[in-house]
Amino acid sequence: MRRPKGLWWFLLVAAGCGTGAVQVVPSSTLAATTTMTVSSTTVAVDLSEVEEVGNLSRDHTPFDVDYATVPPSGGDHFDVWHNCGVYSVELHDEMAVHSLEHGTVWVTYLPSLNEDNVSYLAELFSSNEKLLMSPYPKQLAPVVVTSWGRRLEIQEVDDPRILAFVEAFTDAEDSPEPGVRCTDGLGVPPDEPFAPAKSLGVQGFDDGLMEAWVGRYGAASLSGNVS
Repeated sequence: MRRPKGLWWFLLVAAGCGTGAVQVVPSSTLAATTTMTVSSTTVAVDLSEVEEVGNLSRDHTPFDVDYATVPPSGGDHFDVWHNCGVYSVELHDEMAVHSLEHGTVWVTYLPSLNEDNVSYLAELFSSNEKLLMSPYPKQLAPVVVTSWGRRLEIQEVDDPRILAFVEAFTDAEDSPEPGVRCTDGLGVPPDEPFAPAKSLGVQGFDDGLMEAWVGRYGAASLSGNVS
């Protein structure tokens, strides 16, 4: 892992009548902005603690991968990805990394996190169609936000850097495949992470069998239209 040199992003909320436009602006490229609607307060959010993870390969593999970070922030992965959504159960690393390749942001939390805090996060991202959320027992921080090649550890669920990270790095231009769909893979939120999409034509797998099948034979064996 490498920490970025001089990486500063700002979350700017323009004052208005009850709502404002939030702009996530990298100081090096002020033209790049992302907007959303929030209450009218001017806020500056420092993302200088975002960690960059470089030298990431992106080959397809049917085998488990030993990733450099926890949770993983990129690398080799399965042929199939997890469908985006808010999950209440653990996801498969090699599938989630494929989702990251598509420009998805992955929000993970410790299973010990207070139920109200989990509900807060779930509500925050319930309508985000390009985001994964799931528990992750092995991480150190209460919350971690991850995109391809970037990660940020968070201590409190109301930390404004969570939203700033999501706005800044969803479908980021340096993601390998920004804009690619986060559907038609495996997973039906909230608690069926290996349920196949109907297009795969696979029925009757329980979680353990699906994981064992994909881990041994590769996701490509499920369907010829997974890429």
